[in-house]
Amino acid sequence: MKNNRKIVLKFLLFAAISAGIIYLLYYPSFNSENWKKYPNHRSKYVKSLLNDEVVEGLEYQEIIFLLGRPNIIRNDSISGVEESLFDPKSSILEYLTGGGRWIDFERVQVHIKNNKAVKVELHYD
Repeated sequence: MKNNRKIVLKFLLFAAISAGIIYLLYYPSFNSENWKKYPNHRSKYVKSLLNDEVVEGLEYQEIIFLLGRPNIIRNDSISGVEESLFDPKSSILEYLTGGGRWIDFERVQVHIKNNKAVKVELHYD
């Protein structure tokens, strides 16, 4: 009986450690350098980016330093890629993540109000 209990405990410990390692490999902590360098692999960092509130409260230039140039800048009247479209009063910066479902494109949206990030969310189109 004691021997069976030890085997079960060892198996459970092994399973828990394995699950933790797999989780850390698939959902690594946000890494600014890798986010910018490997845009097609950004989906690995989305969970950490959203949950750890890495971007909230940052100003536009700090966001650009951290995440790089956005794929799309939207304001109330127009959207495009030119930095001149950025309106510090109200803009949305969009970053494609390289993830998504079949024909949907996954992207992170950073909502800017009064030159500060107020919300970061994941969208599919």
